[in-house]
Parts: sequence; C-alpha cells; structure tokens
Amino acid sequence: MKKYTISDRQGVILAIVFWVAAWNITAVVLDKPLYLPTLPATLKALGVLMTKADFWMSILFTFLRVISGLFISVVLGISFAYAASKCRIIFYIMSPFVSTMKSIPIISIIILALLWLGTGIVPIFICFLLCFPVVYTNVFEGISNVDYKLLEMAKVYDITRKSIFVDITLPSIKPYVYSAIMICVGLSWKSVVTAEVLSAHHYSLGYNVYKTKLYLETSELFALTLVVIAFSLTIEYFVRKGFEKKGKR
Repeated sequence: MKKYTISDRQGVILAIVFWVAAWNITAVVLDKPLYLPTLPATLKALGVLMTKADFWMSILFTFLRVISGLFISVVLGISFAYAASKCRIIFYIMSPFVSTMKSIPIISIIILALLWLGTGIVPIFICFLLCFPVVYTNVFEGISNVDYKLLEMAKVYDITRKSIFVDITLPSIKPYVYSAIMICVGLSWKSVVTAEVLSAHHYSLGYNVYKTKLYLETSELFALTLVVIAFSLTIEYFVRKGFEKKGKR
C-alpha cells in the first residue's frame, strides 16, 4: 500500500483550513454572534476597519512598540547572558531578576508600570520584561553548552578571542538565539496588545480591542485578533528566513 506524505506547507494549509472550518461551523451551529461570530461576519468587520485611517495608525504604532520591545530584549538579553557566562557575580545578580520576571503576574507589572511610566512606553516596557528572561535564559544555556574541547584546542593553538567568538561560540549559540526570538515574537505581540488595552493609548490595537468590549463588537474583536496573529506569523516567517539565509552562508 502506497504511503501518502504531505509537505510542511501542505500541512500548514491543511491545519489552517481545518481550524477555520471548525470555527465557522461552530459559529453557525451556535448561532449567537455575540459569543462567536462567523468567518464572513469577522471578515466584514475587518473590511470596515480597513477603511478607517485610525486603524492603520493603530497598527503602525503597535508594530513599532513590538519591534522596539523585541529589539531591546534581544540585544540586552544576549549581552547580559554573555556577561553572566564570563562573570559569576553578574550571573548571581541577574538570577533573582530573571526568576522573578518569569513568575510575576503580567497584570501586576502593567499596573505598576502605569504608575511609573507614560502610557506610550508601558507596552514596550512590558514586552521587554516578558521577553528578556526568555532570551537571557536561552542564550546563557547556549553559551554554557559550547564544546569545551573546542575552546581548549583554540587556546592551545593560540587562536584570537575574536576568532573563538565568531567561529566557535556564535555557531553554537545560534539555535538558542533562534529559539528565543521565535518564542518572543508571539510573546511580544501578546504583551504589547495586553498592555495597550490597560494603558488605553489612543493609537494602538489594544485600545481598539478595549473599545470592542465597550460596544460588544465581537466580530470586530475577532477581526483585530486575526490582524495580531497575521502580523505575528509574518514576523516569525521573516525571522525564520533570515536565519536560514545566514545558515547557508
């Protein structure tokens, strides 16, 4: 009997079709748009949103906050992880902070941040606090797993520190950096939009989500959710392609 296999792309398409169909069938059977709108109703709401200039401004500002928070998290996460791997004092100083950020409720951080910072900065700050520990932990783990024998051999042959870092350390930690960034892309969108809901900054997707609650616009809520998912998946795609291109060089 011939075994049928599908490619990754076909698998992704199949999964999307399955869940979209399940969503729409459930919505039709339930027949309660306030609880669960159908796909056509959601797309109609999305079409209405796309005609509004405020919607596009909200996407732009939310996108900038996500990119800013993600960039700061990755740069500082890698820097502090490398420093902690070289200095035990830094490692012991960073450990309580990283452990606390992993376990503290996000709502507590947002409320405190609203007292400390301006509403426009809060989403970036929250994104950093959630993503930094992920990057730091992954990169530190990657550095810790660099082949010790290769490092010893490099010292024996008197290879420069720059060459050791570029040719040994970087290739070893690359999978860990990739994994951290892929996790943080989704985290960054969720954290930024959540913070925007509570900070109620006018130009933000979070504020638009908050308004759907006030006016019970469930179909618009689903439309905004699809927008966030689409942007998150798009960034993940470009990150993946970027790492694949570097891997081929």
